[in-house]
Parts: sequence; structure tokens; C-alpha cells
Amino acid sequence: MIMCTKQTEEILISKRDRAQQYFDVAEVMLICLDRNQNIIQINKKGCKILEYTEEEILGKNWFDNFLPQKNIARVKDLFEKFISGEKGGIEYYEKAILTKSGKEKLLSWHDSIIKDDSGRVISILSSGEDITERKKAQDALLKSEENYRLLAEKYVSIFQTVPVSIVMTDKNGQINDINRYHLDHLGGNKVNKEHYFKHKIWEYPSVKATGSVLVNGYKDVLKGKTIDLKSIYFPVTTEGRERFLNIRGVPLLKDKEVIGGVIINEDVTEHLLAEKTLRNQTQIHQTLMNIAFDCINVPLDKVDHAINSALEKMGTLLLAHRGYVFKYDFKNNIAVNTHEWCARGIEPQIENLQASPLEDAPDWVETHLKEESLIVQDVSTLPFGNIRDILESQQIKSLITIPLFQGSKLKGFLGFDFLKTCHAHSDTKIDMVKFLGEILINLNKRAKEEENLLALNKTLDQKVKKRTQELNILNEHLIHTEEKERSNIASELHDTVAQSLALSVSKIKTMKESDSEDNEKMLSDVQNLIEQSLHEIRQLIYQLCPPVVKDFDIATALGFLVEEMNGKFQADIQYTNNFDNPVEMDEPKRISLYRAANELILNVIKHSGRKKAKIELLKDRDTVLLKVEDKGMGFDMTTINKNHFNGFGLFALSERCKNMGGNFQIKSTPGKGTKIKVSIPLD
Repeated sequence: MIMCTKQTEEILISKRDRAQQYFDVAEVMLICLDRNQNIIQINKKGCKILEYTEEEILGKNWFDNFLPQKNIARVKDLFEKFISGEKGGIEYYEKAILTKSGKEKLLSWHDSIIKDDSGRVISILSSGEDITERKKAQDALLKSEENYRLLAEKYVSIFQTVPVSIVMTDKNGQINDINRYHLDHLGGNKVNKEHYFKHKIWEYPSVKATGSVLVNGYKDVLKGKTIDLKSIYFPVTTEGRERFLNIRGVPLLKDKEVIGGVIINEDVTEHLLAEKTLRNQTQIHQTLMNIAFDCINVPLDKVDHAINSALEKMGTLLLAHRGYVFKYDFKNNIAVNTHEWCARGIEPQIENLQASPLEDAPDWVETHLKEESLIVQDVSTLPFGNIRDILESQQIKSLITIPLFQGSKLKGFLGFDFLKTCHAHSDTKIDMVKFLGEILINLNKRAKEEENLLALNKTLDQKVKKRTQELNILNEHLIHTEEKERSNIASELHDTVAQSLALSVSKIKTMKESDSEDNEKMLSDVQNLIEQSLHEIRQLIYQLCPPVVKDFDIATALGFLVEEMNGKFQADIQYTNNFDNPVEMDEPKRISLYRAANELILNVIKHSGRKKAKIELLKDRDTVLLKVEDKGMGFDMTTINKNHFNGFGLFALSERCKNMGGNFQIKSTPGKGTKIKVSIPLD
């Protein structure tokens, strides 16, 4: 019976086929229950005893489906005591089970608990042997201990056929009978009965090898005591194998006098081996889970430490002496030892293996390129050559190496060395190393991705910083431009409207203080001044918000602008409209393009040294292009870029284009003029 946590159940299921091999070789019934009393695993012997198939048994409640009603309460109580930890160690008892055909069979059960590292019960291992017939025989034999010998003779056939070892002695401990099962299974058919008859039971070599507990136990039987000893270890039996036996001893009585003893030996070796296997499986998977968890959560600056720790844990589990990771450098045709773990007393080799030529081990590299593991069970069996020389120089007896691929690229290999003795590396060992290899590949991949992410973040930070600086410059430029516009407006108002109005006021005062005949002429002059002021105010309003931009399409508005500039500044600006049809633009974009053209024309007039330029308006798919070209003095692009176009208003213009999803390009050469292209998307 095995009580498994959900995690243990998942581990057992993943290794089910392998664990089943251990279960199925046992000659006793083995079952595994979860905490809800449901059967999660059973061996072939158990299916045979219950008369069900494995599929019919798995998942069902053990107590409700396979035990007689009369036994359920008592067995459940024992079960709960195991779970709570109230009972520990190995427990022996007998209980009946219910078969598919409705028959009750009596089995002798051995339960033992399995705990995790924290001391919590995680499973209970139980084996049951069908003792129905044997129990009947024992009951018959033990009804009257005084008549035991007579009953034994009457049921000699049972004595010879029960599937346990039975040894009988006289009152002095001399062996005087032994059954066939003992001769076959513990004696291995190497000796006959007469061989045993030469010995007192506690003087038999295999018994003496177990120690004083069993020797004294046999002597107690002949003193009238019953013994029940669990899992007695026999270093070697007559057949030549080590075994674990449960031993029960009963004295034979006649007229209340001890006339001999009956010793029943039950072989529980397979049971204990299965338990040991399950313990090992649990330890293996717990270690693998710990390694995986550590590598998943490791910070980037502790990746190397995590790899070395993983090598240590895996190496310890494999009983290896050295673990290592190599990186293949195919460019320089070398292998570099990047990480190493060594068991206590083992000399590190990492410093000597920083540039191992690949040409020294071509077979090694070729095997890894084929995505195959290189497994050497015994280095001494390798052909003489570089590889054998290298391994023997490091006192390596056997090894496991697996290639490390990232995608389709061979990055290196992971390996473990065994220095003291040769090892026959099982599939389980190799799978464990492969599992670690996958973890290390994923860890390396994640480390690279995090490094790239940090580099990207750094680049983004730099871009944000640069953009912030540009926006600060733009803000300063906008403030400067706003103040300049205010100054221009104030200057315009002062030089034109304010002067005209002041002169008008002066003339009106003169007229009020004088009765001159010239009043009519003065009124006419005042009217002219006021009309001039009104005209100048309208001009100023037009410049601030040209109505032509709102009333006409962009091509027509630019035509009016060029005509106005030519007239106002006596310039020669040639305008070409290449639109086939009027183009609809959002008002904000239309105004921005209009002001861009206005600013670029003013730059030509003010800074190029000539008042001559070409302006072209065209459409390229869903983008409107404005090209401005002059043959003026031009300027040094390097200097302008460093100053972000300051002084010409070009930086603000460039930023406005970017904000609308457009582009601003400028090319200029000193003495040859300037070309500017503004593009604004229609969508």
C-alpha cells in the first residue's frame, strides 16, 4: 500500500513502466494507494489474486471494493494511524480480501511508511501474500500444540506445498525437517535435507551471519516463547544470495513440555527492493525538481553559480566525481571548459581545459554533431589514441556526455566523470543528465534574452533621454518663437497702427482747438490715417490666420502665398502644382503645410542671399510632398545638425512633421544652395 502525495503520484506515473518491472517480478501482491484510499498501482500478482484486470482495479477505493464489510472499520483505523504518523516502521498483520468471484482470501500483509525529507508520510508500501491455504493448515496445526507433530504428519502435503519456508527442530534445536519451498528458494537446490540435519538451527552458517538477535530468538522458541522478527538481513543464504526474511517461531508442545520448534521464513527481499527503488525514484525526481526550480528563478548575475550548483547536485546523485560544461568554439576550433564541479578530494581540471583543440577528439565532436550522447562504460576498452590518453591522464574510468543544442546549433556538451571504478550507465542515469542538459540550455537562452532585453532597455533609455533633450530644445524654440512673434506684432502695431492713430488723435485735438478753415482737410487726413490703420490691422490678422487656408485647398492656398511673397518682397519664387486633382487634407495638416511653405520661403529670402527659388507640390500615393530648392549660399550641414536647425526655425518645423507622421529632409552645400523636402501623410 502506498500513500502518495499528488506530486509523488505524478512522478510515479511518469516512471510507471519502469517501476512496474520491479512490481511485476515480485511473487507477492503489491499495491499503491493515494491519500483518498484509491488504488493507483498494482502488480500482476495482485491482479491475479483479486481476479480483476489492472484497468478494472486502478482508481477504485481499496476498502469499499476489495475488503469484506466486517474488516473495513479495523483496517481503516490502522490506515489512519499510518497517515498520522502514529504508527511507524514496518507493520505485519493478516486480513481478508474479496475477489471478483465473491470469494474471500486471507493474505499476510506487510506495511511500511515512506517519509519525505521533512518527516511527512508520503507513502505506505504494502505487500500481501495469499496465505488462505497456509492459514487453514496453520489453524489446523495450532488447534492443539500438544498434537502438532501428529497434525504435521497428517498434513505433510500442505507442509511441502505452502509458498513459505518451514524449518522444524527438536527440543535441542537440531534441524529435523525442512519443506520443499525452503530447499528450492532459499537453498537454491544446492543441498538436500540431510545437509541441514547436521546443524542446530542457530549454528547454521547463514543464521550465525545475521547476528545475535536471530540466534537468541531461536533459543527463545525452545524455551516456550513465540517470536515474530521482521526484515532479518541474511548477508548470504545457502543459494549464495543476500535476502531479507520475516521470521515467525512457534514452540511445539506435548503435555505442556517443549518438544521442538516450527520456524516459518517469509522472503520479503523483493518487497524491500521495490521500496528502495521507490525511495530512489522519489529522491531522483525531488533533486531534478530542485535543480529546475533553482534555475528558473535564478537572477541573471547568479547564473554561473546556479550552473555549478546544478552540477554538484546531479553529480552527487549520480555518485560521479566530476561534472562539467564545455562550450564549442568552432570558429577557433577549440572547446572551452566554462563550468566545473568536483567531489571532495578530486583535482579540478578547468584551468587546464580552456582551449582544448577539437582536432584532438574528432570522434567526440562528430558524435555530438549527430545529436548523440557519448557514453563510455570503461575507458580501458577504448582504442589507443588521443581520447583515451586524455581521459586516462585525468584518471577517468567511465563517463557520460550529452550534446547541448540550442535550436539546430551545437553549443557545447555536458558531462560527468567517474574516477574510481567503471560504471554501467543505465538509461535512467542518461535520462537524468539529458534532463539537466535541457535545463542548462533553457537557462542559457533565458540569460541571453535578459541580456538583450537589458541592452534594449538601455538603448530605449538613451533614445528617451535624447528625445527629451530634443523636446526641451523644441520647447525653448517655441517659447522663443512665440516671444518673437509677439515682438513682431508689437513692433508692427507700434510702427503702423499706433503711429497712425496717434497722429489722428493729434490732428483731432488741433481741430478742436482751432477754428481754422483747414479743418476739412485735417478731417480728410484723419480719415485716411484711420483707414490705413484698419488696413494694417487686417493685414496683421491675415498673417496670423490666413483665411485662404480655410477657404481653399492646399494647392490654391500655396499659389496665393507665393504670389503674395513675390509681391511683398520683390522675389522670384516659381511655384509648380503637380496635383492632377484637388487633394483633401485635414485642416491641421493643411495649415501646417501652409506655414511650412511660408517659413521656408522666408528662409530663402532672408538667408540664402538670393530671392529666387522653386517650389513644387506633388502627391506620392497617400503622401503630399512639398519641395523647396534655391541656388543660394547654402550652409554646412554638420554645423546645422549639431545645433538642431536652430536659427532657421527648421528644428520646430521638423518636429511638427514628425508629430503628424511625416518626414523632413534637408540637403545643403555651402555655395551651391539648399534642397528641402517636406512629406505629410493624408491619413
